[in-house]
Amino acid sequence: MSHYKGYNMKLTFKKNQRYIEQAKSLEKDGNFDLAKILYNRCLENDKENEFLKNQIERLNKVTNFSCCACSESGFCPRYKLDMDGDFINHSWCKSARTEDRERLYKIKREYKNYHLYNTETLDNQCLLANIHEEQKQARINSIKDRISKSKNFKFNQFKKDQNLDNVKILCLGHSDKQFNLIKERPYISKINLNELDAGKYSSNDWSESRAFIAKEKLFPDTAEFLGFTTASWNKKYSSDIDNFHNWEDANLLINSKPEDKIVLCGNLYCSCLYCSNNSYFYVMYKREHVKPMFRSFLRYMNIEDRRHILVPYANQMIAHRSIIDEYLTHLKDADVFKKVDYFVRSISKHVSYNETFQKNTYYNVRINGYFMEMYTCLWFASKDYIYLSQHSGNLNNWYSASACNERSNKWL
Repeated sequence: MSHYKGYNMKLTFKKNQRYIEQAKSLEKDGNFDLAKILYNRCLENDKENEFLKNQIERLNKVTNFSCCACSESGFCPRYKLDMDGDFINHSWCKSARTEDRERLYKIKREYKNYHLYNTETLDNQCLLANIHEEQKQARINSIKDRISKSKNFKFNQFKKDQNLDNVKILCLGHSDKQFNLIKERPYISKINLNELDAGKYSSNDWSESRAFIAKEKLFPDTAEFLGFTTASWNKKYSSDIDNFHNWEDANLLINSKPEDKIVLCGNLYCSCLYCSNNSYFYVMYKREHVKPMFRSFLRYMNIEDRRHILVPYANQMIAHRSIIDEYLTHLKDADVFKKVDYFVRSISKHVSYNETFQKNTYYNVRINGYFMEMYTCLWFASKDYIYLSQHSGNLNNWYSASACNERSNKWL
């Protein structure tokens, strides 16, 4: 009898060893659920085996996307990479939502050669953010269905008698040539930035962002939907700002509720673009200084949330007053302008600018404005709003060398 028992134990041991090897192989490929099944089978045959219990407990943690799988930064068993990148890191994972962690896991499995450290993008678009964008459509459809039923119109049949008396969009510029491109509309106010009093933040260093902190009242009390846009909108984007009354998304915004949290903007990108190899900061700074500068900015501005979603890229936003007021109040309460000003002055002692950037007087005096654009982008990334782009295609023509030189020469 003892001989028979010993023989069975040997068979069980061999079978368990085979299962364990298969489980390890499955783990390596990211098939954690199947690996757990095999470890559990082994545990049925060897109920007191501490190694098997630890393996199952570890995999339960790895496959629980409601929390981070690691106690500290370093190699992550879930994603099979060192969590020390610019946006894919331990800090990101701790603050990420369940669906964000699942999304990264899915991408890591489907795109074997995807370089997650630099969050490289296809056509400047983050894969994580694009998946989030697909999921967002269900929310938009739900809002449209609700509005269609309550207002008795369909979105593919434009509501032409839409009242826009409660809309005020600021077109911010510094040149008549910009303003002349925009037709006069009751819902548009053309604001000359050079005449704007923003106190010590009134200079061109801050570009359009100085309107956020202007001392004069820029919006009437009757306006329910507010907008900050560039006076170069019609030259830069594919949907003319003076045709706002015919935008389908304008129809959606005007008929939405404040809690729908809809924001119209020019173009959408993930905020991780600021630290990718396509970052505009590589035009400004020497390559080796960009990523350390970006990390320093995140720490100094106390930006913890690292979600990958497509957000308004630059200070172009049209939304319900509650959203605009929330952002403007945040800028004031968090002393953002003061902090950005100090940060830019501080890093100027430690970073080197590209020679061509230094020579271009149109751009090199707007550095604070670029950092404010990045801050706006990062702030929107921390919110669960619906962002709708009013531009189709890329902006290669806008950022081409000839176009940049033209704006530089004519101060457009």
